[in-house]
Amino acid sequence: MVDTALLWIGLTASLGVGSLGYFVRTYKKSSELEYRALAVALLCGSGVIELSMANGNIPATRLLSLVSGLSSVVAIGVVVVAIWTRGTHPTVPNNDT
Repeated sequence: MVDTALLWIGLTASLGVGSLGYFVRTYKKSSELEYRALAVALLCGSGVIELSMANGNIPATRLLSLVSGLSSVVAIGVVVVAIWTRGTHPTVPNNDT
């Protein structure tokens, strides 16, 4: 049987790094925070830590469990902020009349 845990860890890490890159690029380009991308990056980081501990790639310690749990809680907070500030961004007027 093939162990696919490393594949899932790699896919989750790739999604997290891509999401974090999108967050940084969006912020550098328009000085706006892309909360959804940040939340995805935090959850992917948490998932990588948990999957790695479950697979035995890294030792399961209280510190790593705390970091994983805190990043999940922060991601939920980021989603709440994203929902709260959803309608407060200034709109660009459309001059196609």
